[in-house]
Amino acid sequence: MVPRFTLAPMEHSTCFGPLVALGFFMREHDLWAPIRHRVHFDRPTHCLNPVNAIYDLWVGILAGCEVVSQVNTTIRADPLLARAWGREQFHEQSTIARVLDACTSLQVRQMREANEAILHWLGQAHRHDFSRSLLRVDIDLSGLPASKRAEGSTKGYFSGRRNSYERQLVRIGATDYREVVASLLYPGTQTSLASLQPAVLTLERVLYLDLLRRQRTLIRLDGGFGSDDNLAWLLNRSYQLIAKGYSGKRAAAYARQVRHWIEVRPGEKWVALSPVQLAFPVPTQTVAVRWLTPKRRWRHALYITTDLNATPVEVVETYDDRGAGEVEIQTDHMGLLLRRRRKRSFAAQEMLVLLNDLAHNWLAWLHAWVLQDTPFKSFGPKRIIRDLLSIPGEADIVNDELIELRLKASHPYAAVMTEVLEHLWQIPDQ
Repeated sequence: MVPRFTLAPMEHSTCFGPLVALGFFMREHDLWAPIRHRVHFDRPTHCLNPVNAIYDLWVGILAGCEVVSQVNTTIRADPLLARAWGREQFHEQSTIARVLDACTSLQVRQMREANEAILHWLGQAHRHDFSRSLLRVDIDLSGLPASKRAEGSTKGYFSGRRNSYERQLVRIGATDYREVVASLLYPGTQTSLASLQPAVLTLERVLYLDLLRRQRTLIRLDGGFGSDDNLAWLLNRSYQLIAKGYSGKRAAAYARQVRHWIEVRPGEKWVALSPVQLAFPVPTQTVAVRWLTPKRRWRHALYITTDLNATPVEVVETYDDRGAGEVEIQTDHMGLLLRRRRKRSFAAQEMLVLLNDLAHNWLAWLHAWVLQDTPFKSFGPKRIIRDLLSIPGEADIVNDELIELRLKASHPYAAVMTEVLEHLWQIPDQ
């Protein structure tokens, strides 16, 4: 017998069951309103509502689309998902690409303002209780791959990638809350040293950091940012600080004067109070660190901190906690696929970065609201998108209202996700 091969509309099934629920949740609370009210296009886009095209791309990011063109074969082919997000059908990928190309510095500024408004509305860093603990902020710079002819793209050595063309991305993160406070895109020639002050001033503006709040904010920096002038500037603004010094040669010279080292990783890493304490506008302590690379070569660094009571081991542990911030960046590169979405226009790439930040923060808030007390507590953006939001399902929708969502019973996470989604619907308005 020869089987028949036909087509079916499958209007009540979806490849993204939980994402259907999130679409209704987003619309019920009108969480897109700050963007809809702020972002406007003043040049032709050949699209009746270009902001909807941006919206569709953002849904595509949450659905795991690696590149813009995948919108056509994923979310655009899912009519139930479109209904959940208030769309008759998602835009075609070429329309989304044209809208991105039409973005200018004006739309980027409007989108940045909208992201900040949403951060103030839903974010946790903005509500941090400074009287109880320090707000920990990590500032990092990383390369963002670009084509050879892209605006602001330069050839160079970017964190292990020799002779690649990239731009530079500065990420300001409230790591304890998994939130991105802001991201700043620069040409590939931008250095960490030149990026620090604009990043800190952006942080102050977004989180309303007055003098008292700055005194209760700990900024953690790697060696690229840590020149003496930069650290003095930060300390003069009353921040708490943990940073790696900029000069490796000076660190090696100071390390040679150390008589007694404390081993923190057997046979790999040692710390000691530096015999020479660096002088800054406010009291600090300087800790010398030495370690062996995988090739068994010695490396040295100086860690500078405002915590005068911390032991050298505690200083190193606090600095090493920066790894959480670096992990957040890597999860965006892998989970939200930030490196894969590239545009030649600098403004279009900035818009992609801002949409990525919004997706990152929205997943962070979802985690805080309903995932942190579940078996999915350890899930980052990559696993939330890949393993949770993509559970297949069916839905009944009446008068644009979700009546029932049924997740595929054989999926290993489906049963717990039904409980998670029920909990999401029970949380109060933000």
